[in-house]
Amino acid sequence: MAYDGVESTQVTLLQLLEKLQWMEKGPYYIAGGFDEATGFKAANLLHHQGFENVGYIAGGVQAWFQDGFPVKYNVNGGCGTGDCSSGSCDTGFGDEDGMGGCGGCSCGH
Repeated sequence: MAYDGVESTQVTLLQLLEKLQWMEKGPYYIAGGFDEATGFKAANLLHHQGFENVGYIAGGVQAWFQDGFPVKYNVNGGCGTGDCSSGSCDTGFGDEDGMGGCGGCSCGH
């Protein structure tokens, strides 16, 4: 996944811990989660592991979306906590948020 030509990826905090040893410390990293706290935790983890060029999305991805920036849920074949094999693509958003459902899974859910 990329935004304006900048490569990005989606991982959980646990996956981030597992990948730290292979990550280069020189590039800039911007962490984000549904809310500000998740992105802050990831950025804090990176900082304490010696990554100096780290930031996080204030307000989280929810604020990013509300400010009109694109959000892509289908990163690894599924969305949120669901996947195509279960028939559930739960983004964690409600329909009232304008972001409910998956609207982008390869399975069409």
